[in-house]
Amino acid sequence: HRAWNCLLAVLLLAGTIIAAKPVFAQNDLGPVAAPTTSVSVSTLPVVRSESQQITDYARGLFEGLLAREEISHGALVIISRDRVDMAEVLGDEVGENALFALGSLSDLFGVVSVMQLTQAARLFPAEDLAAALGEQEPRGDTLGELLSQRLDDSSDLLASAVEHASGMPYEEHISSQILEPLGMARSRLEFGVGMLVTAGDMSRFLSALIGRDGAGGENILLPATRDLMQRGHYSRHPALPGWSYGLAEMYRNGWRALHRDGVFMEASLPQSRIVVIPELQIAYFI
Repeated sequence: HRAWNCLLAVLLLAGTIIAAKPVFAQNDLGPVAAPTTSVSVSTLPVVRSESQQITDYARGLFEGLLAREEISHGALVIISRDRVDMAEVLGDEVGENALFALGSLSDLFGVVSVMQLTQAARLFPAEDLAAALGEQEPRGDTLGELLSQRLDDSSDLLASAVEHASGMPYEEHISSQILEPLGMARSRLEFGVGMLVTAGDMSRFLSALIGRDGAGGENILLPATRDLMQRGHYSRHPALPGWSYGLAEMYRNGWRALHRDGVFMEASLPQSRIVVIPELQIAYFI
């Protein structure tokens, strides 16, 4: 986890540098005259971009964990603005299409499903949870409280709300409304296991979380819906980080980041993590 937090610090620092750089339009540039004589050129030094330096650092971090035998293999995905900086599987005897189980991180796909149904006016975060589940007796808790991790049994309740509002099985909604539009052809929701994903497919999911279009040129969430999902909705105290819908807040280097860990019942520590920095349009999955 120290390694994961170091990676976040580097991404935030690089994102700050990139965000601070001025952007000039083509018509801001002065005229350039063609050379009239030959120019001798010596060997040029290789200059690594910020993006390349980030991936170099991340790959080195991961390979260090492998060398110390702290992990045997893993996936690392980094997205920034309009590009995929990195989507790699590292380790012995694993290929680029290796599947990784997300454990409790699978719930984030359920949260996105609820947000899709919210933008379709089939679910409303402020309504009593009973209405979202099709129950007659009010529960006294809202759908928004479920989305901001304030209720128990969140996985089952998310699935039930999606099924009631969409009129289709939970697995079918995930497949037809998230995986297919994003081109996540190798990933699937497996009963009793949760989401199984490849590194390449996770790059598409992260892209949707920061606002990039899916495989068919569409996005699974409208900008207003994505902003609603990533807005702060609950905190135990104004001075403390809280929760958006589906993601916990944390602050590093002056920036607000959102994260969610994936834990398996038999594991003592998280085995996966998603981090999204909305303002910088940067995200990573490890």
